[in-house]
Amino acid sequence: MTFYSERDDAGRPVLQIAMPRLPRLYAPGGTMHVVARCNNREFCFAAPEDFEILLDHLGEMSRA
Repeated sequence: MTFYSERDDAGRPVLQIAMPRLPRLYAPGGTMHVVARCNNREFCFAAPEDFEILLDHLGEMSRA
């Protein structure tokens, strides 16, 4: 949904994008559900090594 509710200093409408949902809640120590999708539901990883890199990054972030 887009709408033009504000105007800039020159009087031109300012584009604003309405969020479709409220921001997610963050609870320290809580559980996160992560979903990764590619365009047209194609595979995200070209090689097994790509998936291993993702797992390494997720492991580092979970420890942080």
